[in-house]
Amino acid sequence: MTDAVKINVDFVELGKNQQNPDELSPREQLLGPAYAEYRRIWVEYPNRHFVGEFPIHLDLEITSACDLKCIMCPRTIQIEEGTFRTVKHMDWAFFTKCVDEGARYGLKSVKFNYLGEPLLHPRVAEMVRYCRDKGIVDVMFNTNATTLTEKKSRALIEAGLTKIIFSVDSLDKERFERIRAESDFDTIMRNIKRFCEIREEMGSVTPITRANMTVMKENRHELPA
Repeated sequence: MTDAVKINVDFVELGKNQQNPDELSPREQLLGPAYAEYRRIWVEYPNRHFVGEFPIHLDLEITSACDLKCIMCPRTIQIEEGTFRTVKHMDWAFFTKCVDEGARYGLKSVKFNYLGEPLLHPRVAEMVRYCRDKGIVDVMFNTNATTLTEKKSRALIEAGLTKIIFSVDSLDKERFERIRAESDFDTIMRNIKRFCEIREEMGSVTPITRANMTVMKENRHELPA
């Protein structure tokens, strides 16, 4: 745990300026002035140590369920220790209450997970659509992509998901499956690639796709690749 640190690297956004990572990528530039203004505030407020009247971003753990047992995840450790909370999905009424209140006060961004796997929530696409219909300009989540079927992919794209961040901790099948216990490397890679293909087939600018790598002693040497 103490040896791991998360970093975000571009998965498809090859045009992003690595020297100025706060600049909008070519795909982000197509999302309009409301998105650009939200990203300006995202960068500017922390730099000025300024707190606005209401948070611009909200993390919602829409489910505490997960289908993997990643070796670096607090959830895995808590389950082994018997200290993990009840596994369940967020109630729809509570979800809409949170989003409605946020939208009323200017919420700009929502992320659908902390330790859980969002794709396991049966209404995840509906949740994306609800946020977008309420004027939330950036709706995103991290996923291990194990259950990212074509049907789910199309539903999420149609619902207006803005970003999807894939957890890819190794390009070596054996190492990947050791880190992300109970996963299948080939299935996950196939799901990710197919998702990107479907997005292009549908002619959609979004979701912006990225990969998230947890760097640790087991995979540190793979970072350049």
